Amino acid sequence: MARLMMQITTSIVIPVPPAVQALVVPLLRRYTDATLPSHLPAHISVLFPFVPAAALEAACQRLRGLCAQVPPFDVTLRGYNHFPRAVYLELSDPGPVRALFRRIQAAFPDCAPYEGAYGPDIIPHVTAAQFASEAACAAAEFPPYTPVTFRVARINVDYGVAESGLPWITYATIPLGGVPGSPPDTPGQPA
Repeated sequence: MARLMMQITTSIVIPVPPAVQALVVPLLRRYTDATLPSHLPAHISVLFPFVPAAALEAACQRLRGLCAQVPPFDVTLRGYNHFPRAVYLELSDPGPVRALFRRIQAAFPDCAPYEGAYGPDIIPHVTAAQFASEAACAAAEFPPYTPVTFRVARINVDYGVAESGLPWITYATIPLGGVPGSPPDTPGQPA
């Protein structure tokens, strides 16, 4: 059997609660073009791509110290919005996520969001569907949406093979503000 050479990519995300997963995952399955990647559960991207896989352990050590200084915060997903070829759930106040991104990005200046494709900042969101064309995006219908508010008390550092269709794996869960009762930091091992 031939061994496939795969480039591991890393990412920092905010996991979203089951109520959001229950809405978004079926939409992603229904509307996301089969040629586009769908490899992560629904989430809010903080920084993608992150560091090379070989640098994850040291980067997570830095993130632990940095995130201990960031208090947990609430996020409200208020409804649908769209990019030219994607529909997403929009945050009513993206400020806290942007502040977290900017703090992390300042500590890792070589990690440009989306490799700089959309500029130096982010638009925090939860992707609900991706389309191969703007026309397909405009024609899609979405169910009514009731805003969901949840507490962000941790980030996940994930790794996987981009655009492979393979699921990504959480390498570490890092609490914000050293919150008691947060899931423990759980390092994994990228292959």
